[in-house]
Amino acid sequence: MSPKSAKSGRYFYYSCTVNNRFGRDNCSIKAVSAPELERVVVFGLKEIQKRKDLLDEKIRKANQVSKEGIKLLQEEKESKEKELEKVKKTIKTFIDSLRDGSKALGLIEDELEELEEKKNNLIRDINLLSISEKD
Repeated sequence: MSPKSAKSGRYFYYSCTVNNRFGRDNCSIKAVSAPELERVVVFGLKEIQKRKDLLDEKIRKANQVSKEGIKLLQEEKESKEKELEKVKKTIKTFIDSLRDGSKALGLIEDELEELEEKKNNLIRDINLLSISEKD
């Protein structure tokens, strides 16, 4: 949910971020009154605070989910790094073929362009995954 205000600035509400990103029909809850939602959240936090065991369990689960997510991201990053190395080797092989004259430029020009694009996409993905590790 994202905080919003009416054009008049007098009314505050939260709108579904899924709707904001993907269109109005993607979330069953379009908007919620800010004071009402905040009241429910505060009530829920007070209830959780009363039950230390419940709070500890929620924290433990959140940490577990976070660790599993980080592990999956790390595995994805490593996979993309391996794929990037393969792409770099293929590009080098093409360049070596051009140098020794065993292949004509016209035959591999399109393939090199595709490989360069794939390489750039992999580098971007790896950088994004590296950023998520730091968060």
